[in-house]
Amino acid sequence: MESIFDKLGLRPAERRLLVAVGVTLFIILNVYLVWPHFSDWGRLRGDIVNLETTLAAYQGEQARLPEYEAKEASLKGQGLKITTAEMGLALIKLVQPKAASAGVNVMQWSPSSGGNSRNNEFFEEHVLRITFRNTGDKELLRFLISLGDGDSVIRIRDLTIRPEAGQMKLSGNVTMVASYQKAMP
Repeated sequence: MESIFDKLGLRPAERRLLVAVGVTLFIILNVYLVWPHFSDWGRLRGDIVNLETTLAAYQGEQARLPEYEAKEASLKGQGLKITTAEMGLALIKLVQPKAASAGVNVMQWSPSSGGNSRNNEFFEEHVLRITFRNTGDKELLRFLISLGDGDSVIRIRDLTIRPEAGQMKLSGNVTMVASYQKAMP
């Protein structure tokens, strides 16, 4: 049987040179193409571990889905359920005693619907604008703090304060917003 070197008609020195060039080419290709990817296996193993951890966390949360649905159902039933017509009146009934007990002299009450821009399928927004005059700073502060007491749904959207003529009392406007849960159809 003839070897490849015999078929090519190479002498022993040419054979050694051809083998040396082949081995050198093999080593160079390994250095540039194979060795840089040795670390890929460790990185791939780390990625697999991270993905398995994430998958286990997602499956754990998915297993708690019935618990979350039960909690959602109980929270839906807890909201203050009043009709749209009563929402504006409820806001006034909530704010009026707080203003009186704080000593704020309200001159004008202006309730209105908040408009459809802030309403969504679960909550409806109502706005109450009051104008006050001849009120001290302590009384106004007490009134504003009382609006946030308890589980109030009221927040201040706009507040304008200016001194009265004597510089000892205040007057201004307060725009309050209340969000009420809509009754589910």
